[in-house]
Amino acid sequence: LVVPIDEDEFSPVSVIGLTGDEALGDYARREGVSLLFAETALDYEALGIAGAGIRFESATPHEMTIYFEGDRTGGPAAPTETTCTLIIVPWSPEAGGEATERYELPITLSEGGSRLLGHYSPADALAVPGIELGELELAQTPLGISMRLSMTVLDEEAAEGLLTMRLKGVVFHGSGGFFPGEGQAVFSQGQGEPGDRPVIQFLDENKNVITEVVFDKIG
Repeated sequence: LVVPIDEDEFSPVSVIGLTGDEALGDYARREGVSLLFAETALDYEALGIAGAGIRFESATPHEMTIYFEGDRTGGPAAPTETTCTLIIVPWSPEAGGEATERYELPITLSEGGSRLLGHYSPADALAVPGIELGELELAQTPLGISMRLSMTVLDEEAAEGLLTMRLKGVVFHGSGGFFPGEGQAVFSQGQGEPGDRPVIQFLDENKNVITEVVFDKIG
């Protein structure tokens, strides 16, 4: 069974597309199979890629897709022929974790196009304590929805109470984060549907929702 590298034998079988919360290790013992914890690595610097994100998706217990996303910063123009390092950590019920295996695989990197979903303005730009909200931009990329929200910190002490934010109806799996001090929040590889009037929830350090703001499309 192929398993994302950031899981372990105690993770539920749901991470590889099966139903239930049985531990992977228990399932492997019952079925008499081994687990292959897998990830891949690229030389982002040599390829001129910045802000790379990675997401694992298991279509079946025996098939896993690994998605990469990043911004090209003047590196080789796509498509680019390169190699990808496949890293496998086998695990069996009898022997437990075994020696790591590495394989070099030839791949072609292609620059994916994105489609702008829209620019949006907050219905109440001052709804979040210590922050003035700016424009929201949503785009559809080959790996999911990307989001960028501009903001200005008006009160640093009030803004420190904020931990993160989330777009209702969308779960983000890629790189990015909530950076008030840098004047923006950026998230990628979103799966879901934001709706015609996106709603963003802002959470405090205890992950409680402080407020939510509706955004209206302006372009």
